[in-house]
Amino acid sequence: MNSFSLIWHSGLWTGLASIALIVSLVWHLMSLQKNLTLIFLRILGVLALLAAALNPEIALNHSVFKKPGLLILIDRGHSMGGPAGKYNRLTTVQKWLLQNKSQIKSKAEASLFTLASNAKNLSSFKNLRALSLSQADFSPQESLLAVKDQIQNLNPKRIWLFSDGNAPEEDFLAAAQSLKIPIDSIAVGRNIDKKGFLIRKIEAPDFAFLHGKFSFGVQIETQKLRKIPCQLSLSKKTSGSSHWKILSQFQFTPSSNYESFNDSFTAIAEQLGSEKYRFKLEAAGISPLKREMEVPVIRQKYRIMYLAGRPSYEYSFLRRFIKKDPRRELVSFVILRNPQNPVFIPDNQLSLIPFPAQNIFLRDISQFDLFILENFSAQKFNLPAVYLESLANYVKKGGALLILGGPNAFSQGGYKNTPLEELLPVRLSAQIPDFISELFTPRPISWEHPLVNLYSDPNFSKTIWKNLPQLKGFGLFSALQPNSSPVLIDPNQKMPSGDPLPILAVRKFGQGRVMVISANSLWRWKLQNAEKAQGRNFYDRFWSRVIEYMTRTLSLSHVRFSPIPDEITPIEPAHFFFSVFDNDFSPIPAGKATISVKWIKPGRTQQTLTPQMIKPGSYEISLTGIPPGTNRIEAFAYRDSRLLGSDSISFDWNPEKNNSPVRRTILKKISSDSGGRFFEIKKTSARDLLSLLPQPKRRYQIKRRLRPFESPLWLALSALILILEWILRRKQGLP
Repeated sequence: MNSFSLIWHSGLWTGLASIALIVSLVWHLMSLQKNLTLIFLRILGVLALLAAALNPEIALNHSVFKKPGLLILIDRGHSMGGPAGKYNRLTTVQKWLLQNKSQIKSKAEASLFTLASNAKNLSSFKNLRALSLSQADFSPQESLLAVKDQIQNLNPKRIWLFSDGNAPEEDFLAAAQSLKIPIDSIAVGRNIDKKGFLIRKIEAPDFAFLHGKFSFGVQIETQKLRKIPCQLSLSKKTSGSSHWKILSQFQFTPSSNYESFNDSFTAIAEQLGSEKYRFKLEAAGISPLKREMEVPVIRQKYRIMYLAGRPSYEYSFLRRFIKKDPRRELVSFVILRNPQNPVFIPDNQLSLIPFPAQNIFLRDISQFDLFILENFSAQKFNLPAVYLESLANYVKKGGALLILGGPNAFSQGGYKNTPLEELLPVRLSAQIPDFISELFTPRPISWEHPLVNLYSDPNFSKTIWKNLPQLKGFGLFSALQPNSSPVLIDPNQKMPSGDPLPILAVRKFGQGRVMVISANSLWRWKLQNAEKAQGRNFYDRFWSRVIEYMTRTLSLSHVRFSPIPDEITPIEPAHFFFSVFDNDFSPIPAGKATISVKWIKPGRTQQTLTPQMIKPGSYEISLTGIPPGTNRIEAFAYRDSRLLGSDSISFDWNPEKNNSPVRRTILKKISSDSGGRFFEIKKTSARDLLSLLPQPKRRYQIKRRLRPFESPLWLALSALILILEWILRRKQGLP
């Protein structure tokens, strides 16, 4: 439909002058006689001059319909290579759009973008044929936010998102919400006929404090389990047995064939060391799915009881070493007056406090993580058997007992044939005295033992051990107890069995640990190495390792990989994360540790990797060019040339088996949150999607502009009319 309109360009003064001209014309006409011909010519001439003065534009218009804007987003991340029927997912989208191209273009002004690690404008439907699968994964934060910057001038009314939903859920939802436009999600991918479920993600703490509560976060996905009751349970493995104790359960029934569930579970750390937990996912007619993990358990502070039978250099050096670490809380007693040294003064008048044996051995013993007895005589204090039984029960329940020798210890101290001897790693000698005050050189049984290999370089550690000063004084033993391990021996001394005499031996007893060091002259390693640069810190290293071993923090790695999913989607780059902790299990400060990462590929070829620090203590590894098969990543952390810890993960990589599930739950939520709708590409027509767009609006466009009133011909015509009117008026004798 065509039409015309006038467009006025006159200014204020021109308009006022025109109004004045019209007023004067009306006034003049009122004075004329009723001669219609003259009046008509006079009006026509004035109007012609007025049109020339105002010079309006004549616009010839034709009507058009304005089509609504439509933004089409195509996920071309690596997972879109998965199956979607006859073709892969990306090819299915290409063919669908090309097949419906004419219908889309007739109803909408469409703009096409592809999404992967970033966004790319396709410009037109023609470029769809050249679209290829990306080797990178779909990154919502980068690609959708890049689209947001480019669509400000497009003004789309709706968005079509073709995707399989394989992207980090939180990032995907946040980036989609930032567009603030209704999003119609079109899921692309074959429906999986097999019933099943998988654990998509587990969030576990890096460590837990003893007796403290901590949480697990779990994300699971179900397939074809509509209206089938399911159960997810968290269990803890009972220490010293194969029994799993159920801590909590989460029961749910999927309402559709494809759903995602998130839940959290709370547990309490009950034992130092490493506790094992297991998630078990069950449903009728389906094999249970199990995922096990370990959570390191530490104390915020380690409480140590140190009881010395007599003042000694060892007590002085070891006490000072223990107290300088703020993570250790030390309670110590040294016996200055034995019952065999009576004084004839009431106890309340002495500056020395009485030995609180009952409090130490009965009331307060369970409060300590490590109990140290040095050169202590149970016989001199006539300790009742119940005290030693309490010490044995303390170890059975998970406590740690360290006994340092001396003239008042072992058989001489009344340990033989008592509950205390039963838990020692050695059988005590019947010889009295059983402590020989001679110089000797202890030798390690194995250079690889954690109490021996104290440096990152085993050869350096071996050199230090061979050059240590001699110790003085050792205890005699008759044999090793069952399940005991000697660590240091005196090769020049033999037990009745003919085996070398153990100087340091360890044993697990019940849930606890016992260590015997038959000498109490280790202070010589501190004193006589003070001026030797190589061995200067050996004494501190050795006792640090002993305390870590006895409190079971030695077995806790200071490097920990984050759990990986049951199935790793073969998308490159593949991302893995790990954490590194300091000695006190706080995140290692930047620059305080040397991080080494190895990638062991199928065929045992190795590659050194450089991790990226996300924040202090947290690191990320990105892998590309991953060969098919089982790959392994090993991470090591060193501080001051000492290995802090290590951890490793293994994963199977099969790029040919790109069968990532279609995450419909995410796509549905994106559509629901934005005011859009969810569709399946195989069940959806372009007409269904286009019907959600607003109707085209009629709009008039100027086809041609005319300005006839500024031509000389128009001015001449205006003058001719006025002259003709004047001639006629004169002929009639009018003024």
